[in-house]
Amino acid sequence: MTIEISKESFKGSGGVKKILAIGATALMASVALASPAWASVGDGRLLEVDYTNDFVLLEGYPEGEVTVEVLRSGVDGPIGTFTGTVVAGAGGEPSVLEINHAGDDPEAGVNDCWQDGTPNIRPGDQVRVTGTGIDDYTFVRNLDYEDVDGRILGVATGNELENGSFVNTPISLASSDPDAEPPTLDARRVGGTVGSRGTISELSPSGAFDAPLAGQGGEVSLQYINVTDDGGEESTVAGPFDATPPDLGCGPEVNDPNPGAFADVTPPDAPTVPDLAAASDDGASNTDNKTSVATPTFTGSSESRSTVELLVDGNVVGSGSTVGGKYSIETSAIGVGVHNVTARAKDAANNVSAPSGALSMEVLDVVPPAAPSLDLVAASDTGSSNADNRTNDATPTFAGRTEAGASVRILVDGVLRGTGTANASGNYSITTSALANGARSVVAEARDAAGNASRSAALTVNVDLIRPSVVARTPAVNATGRAVTTNATATFSEPVVGTSAASFTLKRGTIGVTSAVTYNAANRTATLNPNANLLRNTLYTAALTGGIRDQAGNTLAPVSWSFRTVR
Repeated sequence: MTIEISKESFKGSGGVKKILAIGATALMASVALASPAWASVGDGRLLEVDYTNDFVLLEGYPEGEVTVEVLRSGVDGPIGTFTGTVVAGAGGEPSVLEINHAGDDPEAGVNDCWQDGTPNIRPGDQVRVTGTGIDDYTFVRNLDYEDVDGRILGVATGNELENGSFVNTPISLASSDPDAEPPTLDARRVGGTVGSRGTISELSPSGAFDAPLAGQGGEVSLQYINVTDDGGEESTVAGPFDATPPDLGCGPEVNDPNPGAFADVTPPDAPTVPDLAAASDDGASNTDNKTSVATPTFTGSSESRSTVELLVDGNVVGSGSTVGGKYSIETSAIGVGVHNVTARAKDAANNVSAPSGALSMEVLDVVPPAAPSLDLVAASDTGSSNADNRTNDATPTFAGRTEAGASVRILVDGVLRGTGTANASGNYSITTSALANGARSVVAEARDAAGNASRSAALTVNVDLIRPSVVARTPAVNATGRAVTTNATATFSEPVVGTSAASFTLKRGTIGVTSAVTYNAANRTATLNPNANLLRNTLYTAALTGGIRDQAGNTLAPVSWSFRTVR
């Protein structure tokens, strides 16, 4: 919430100290100007200016004629004039003269309008009162401040002479002569209160002030004091500039010459170097300015109530307003890589600061490569088909596709068994170290240059390095007296393929016996059935050749045995 007050007090002639404490009531949802409040010292004269309403109040002045003028730098003569008579206050109250005051309360004294048109009083104007033995004046200043989480933070500004022109700057702490033409202001000290809850004790060299405010809301009174050459003091309470005040019955503003004299042409100071917020600085430490956040947040300091733009490599990626001179801005998406981040500030008059110093930071690659595909290559897939993932290759080769340039690891049962790199097309081929016999779970892991990793789905590969064998046969080896209708059988140690009349044969000497061969997968037994009865008292030889193999492609070692038929 922004709170602004708009009252002025003055330095009377002869250097007598005059003090005015003007309150502004701060509410959560709105801001309102309070009624004037004042205290006098010495002869008790009070000059009060509310320039948002072009209102001037004189209290405690001697009865008689006075002239009130509004003077502006670069303009010949006054821009507003009122000549009238100060009258005694009602009921013993101090004498009062009011110009352009809303309402017509008899106790408020005389209510008159500016003569020859209402001036648009602005910060930088001088309001002067002259009369018999009187030459008093005050300068219009500007003050902005905010209630930030229970603290009043703000900056006092005003139109000061700089290189021949009036510019809006923080109130200067340099010495000056309040009687000089055009007048300037030296705010060497500041005093005041924030209701009954806190005290503002000093104005910083930058014009900023800070005071506690317990709870929400409360009256604010500020008093700016100038030590003059003659030992007197000027007290000024300043407020907001309002270009379109209400018509208070005296007609609209008609006198506003040389408005350019009050143009704010001073850019704000450059913001501090942006800092990558700790929540976004998630590299190895929260101060290494490395982030995996695509839209990181940066913080820093800048002129109160300015708008800060963040630039990455010279391009605007985010903006936000300061609160209590601090900003926190989340950017739009920033690409992967090293970048320079700067900030610049823009004030309410659209003056733009020089850029801040640059922060070098890095957006890390947080996108993992595409999950790799994984396949046992056909040359290693030695089973009955080249897609059944059975192999008798102890060092099989796997292939797949992932992000180009990614490093690929082959993990077998969670253990690293091979590495490689995807080529420019994203293809890889990796031969593993020796694997043990049995069913194995194989996974491919791809990792990009930033260390982001992805994995394939697990592929079950049956590694079979053992050849099949014959565990039983009939007739028995060297059996005799076998019937002429005898069949030969062979039972294998594991399921096999390739049993046929070509791989399971029966011979009488060198003469082959025509036979039919069948295979029972349930009991892993091959049966050779001769097409005709065998000859009596004859020696026969059964033989199994290498055409028989298991499901992984391991071939059967040749086996043969003999038997003799009955006499």
